Amino acid sequence: GRTGRRPGYCSAAAGPSAYPGRMDEHRMPPQWACVAAGGALGTLARAGLDSAAAARPVGGLFAPWSVLVANVVGALALGALAAFTAGRSAAFPERARALARLKLFAGTGFAGAFTTYGGYAAWTVSSAAQWSARAHGAALALAQSAGLLAVGAVAAWAGHRLVSGAQR
Repeated sequence: GRTGRRPGYCSAAAGPSAYPGRMDEHRMPPQWACVAAGGALGTLARAGLDSAAAARPVGGLFAPWSVLVANVVGALALGALAAFTAGRSAAFPERARALARLKLFAGTGFAGAFTTYGGYAAWTVSSAAQWSARAHGAALALAQSAGLLAVGAVAAWAGHRLVSGAQR
C-alpha cells in the first residue's frame, strides 16, 4: 500500500491502493454542503454578471442581457455536466458517489443559483403589464419566454454533444 495515508482513506473492500484517491462515503462532504457551496459561488457569479449588465446596459433587448447570458450559459454548462458525469460514471463506476457530489455542487448549487428562469418569469409578468396596452402584449411575452426556453434547450443539447463527443 501507499505510505502516509490514514487508515480507512481508501475503500477497505477494494484494498488500500486499488483506487488511489477514492474517498469513503463518510469522508465526502455532505450533500447539503455541496449544494450550499455551489449555490454561494453561483450567487456571487450571478451578482457579478448583473453588476456588469447594470454598468453596460444594452438597449433593444426584451430582457437585461445578464438574464439571457446566465440562462444560456447555465443551460450549456448543465448539458456538459450531464454528459461528463454520465461518461465518467460509466467509465469509472467507483467514482459514482464523487460524481454525484459534483452534480450537486455544480448543477443544483452553482447553476441553480446562477441561472434565473424564475427571475425571468417574474420579469416577463411585470413587463407584460407595460405591454398590455398593446393588443399583442401577452402573445409577445409568451413568445419571448418560449424563445428563451428553446434557446436554453439548444444550449443544453450543445453542451452535452460537446462533452460527449470529447469523451469518445
